[in-house]
Amino acid sequence: FNNNINSIDLQKKIRDVYSTTDTFCALLYDGSIKLWGNVDEMNRNGLSENLSEFQGKVVDIVTTDYAYCALLRNASVKVWGNSSKGGTLNRGFSEKDLFGQVSKVFSTGSAFCALLRNGAVKVWGSCRLSRQFSNKILPGNVSTVCSTSSTFCALLKDGSAVVWGNKGLN
Repeated sequence: FNNNINSIDLQKKIRDVYSTTDTFCALLYDGSIKLWGNVDEMNRNGLSENLSEFQGKVVDIVTTDYAYCALLRNASVKVWGNSSKGGTLNRGFSEKDLFGQVSKVFSTGSAFCALLRNGAVKVWGSCRLSRQFSNKILPGNVSTVCSTSSTFCALLKDGSAVVWGNKGLN
């Protein structure tokens, strides 16, 4: 367990701190991030050892219990952590497929949901949402999303709501 927060340059002020079950991530005002805690476990589960590719570009961070999703200035995402808990895009699309499209990211304890600029959603991690369901019900119809520890709820533009997640589809 690496608890060395001293590596954060105190000249770069911390905007916010996020956490998973056993790691922390500080988002600095300059858009860079610093990680500490059980980073060795994160490295085994998909953390790129070179975070420089998106340093200075992060505008928000969302977490599951074991993964992070950084929303970048260019409306794309960077994910890392436990792949079964959202640390890898595992639903047939990649970070490149989301480039320039993401307006906000939401999470449960084990999955992420990206709300795209066109009102569609993309979900990854451990969540029961079939591609057929999301393509039929949710494309271009979502205003916002909220979540519990295991379930997402999308508020649709017509004022109705759709709920899905690990507790089943309602």
